[in-house]
Amino acid sequence: NGERVEFKSGPIVDAVRALVRLNADGSADPTFDAPEVNGFATSIVQRSDGKIYVGGSFSFSGTHPGNVLRLHADGTRDTTFAEFFFATASTLPVLALALDGSGALQVATSSWIARYTSAGAFDPLLPGVTIGSANGPAIGALLPRSDGGLWVAGNFTRIGTAAHEGIGRFAPGA
Repeated sequence: NGERVEFKSGPIVDAVRALVRLNADGSADPTFDAPEVNGFATSIVQRSDGKIYVGGSFSFSGTHPGNVLRLHADGTRDTTFAEFFFATASTLPVLALALDGSGALQVATSSWIARYTSAGAFDPLLPGVTIGSANGPAIGALLPRSDGGLWVAGNFTRIGTAAHEGIGRFAPGA
């Protein structure tokens, strides 16, 4: 529909309301009612039903520190996801998000990757996998595979116990 959702930070954007949806002409959509956020976002993905996941390291509405937030298509917070997700989430900033074909959310921090169901529950089919590097790992991108596995790109030297130089793939349960 020509709309984009972007997270902006810095002096040009209102410091309290930094999550905005842009219209096709680049203007801010005043009907997008995102919560107040403080911190930074690194990744945004949108589901086919219009719900939006935002990953990073932030607090919103002055209360909830976190690393993943799910919004309804109108920008309001989806509390059914956040309350469950934050009960199990890491406190590390999220560096990358991706949605797979089943609607599950792939989440990467600087030291692990895990998959969560569309409801926000930890998915045991892709247990948390550690990422390692002598220089401090960083995940730059995630790409779900059709078999339920995942491609991973970034600055790392291993995924789990297997050696990988900057790119790797693995299957569920591997």
